Amino acid sequence: MAADVSGQIDFSFDAGVAEGAIGELQMLGRSAVANLLDGSDGQANVSWPGLCGWLWKDTRPSAVRSTGVKAVVKKFPFNTLEPNTRLGEFLLAQAAAPRRIDLAVDQIWAIWRLRVLRQRARTAPFGSDAFGAALVRTAFGDTGFQRDVLRIMHGHLKARVFLHPDGVPTSVLPPTTVFSLALAKGLPEGLPPQVRESLRDIAQHMASEPGWAGFWDMWLLRLAGDHPDFTLSEELRPLAGFAGDLFGEKHALDAESPDAPDPEQMQDDWRDKTPGYAQQLLNGHY
Repeated sequence: MAADVSGQIDFSFDAGVAEGAIGELQMLGRSAVANLLDGSDGQANVSWPGLCGWLWKDTRPSAVRSTGVKAVVKKFPFNTLEPNTRLGEFLLAQAAAPRRIDLAVDQIWAIWRLRVLRQRARTAPFGSDAFGAALVRTAFGDTGFQRDVLRIMHGHLKARVFLHPDGVPTSVLPPTTVFSLALAKGLPEGLPPQVRESLRDIAQHMASEPGWAGFWDMWLLRLAGDHPDFTLSEELRPLAGFAGDLFGEKHALDAESPDAPDPEQMQDDWRDKTPGYAQQLLNGHY
């Protein structure tokens, strides 16, 4: 999906861009989990064409868009219409014929930014950021990716838990956990600031949703909170702190504690799904 200086939008998605963005997200997620659990760093130095093609939007002012929105809003019999999104602005602006002077102003600014300021401009599909969470869930909900993450977790625990009837973890991590670890590890410098900001906004929204976390998510976030190379976001710190509060409670994993309510991100039945060695693992005995 693209737009020219006239403000007209071509609504056509490139499936290849989405597939590239999914692969790059998986690379970031796999690298973060591996680095947290076994210290390896498999993040490649790439140009991130998928994520840039999906999230690098041109957010600079446009005379065509600004004038078009004002012209359309004036025709409404009320004054409460406010396009709160850039997609809304583009859609409203299309209803008004662009003025030649505005087209010229936008063209002059485009040439100035490119040739004088040397600023690169990328136009991701309009509205693609609204599908950002869906893209993340598709990337980290893939069965092949989930298998890779479970294999890394199994390798980490195998060196610590010799034998237990509960066996190895079989519950896959929700996309929110992997995505949060990827951002906590730090996004690569090769990603443009605008793309990094979009990813942080998506992660913040996903991490604030209720009922997605279980024991393994809390355990990993606790490890990330103690790791010098990871920085948890504000939304995730209560989960890591909650795991820390369980250290001194002998039966905290077996029953609800009225004095320490679960964070809203925790699943209602998370205690029923914890392994028998959960308390020892949290206490660092394994």
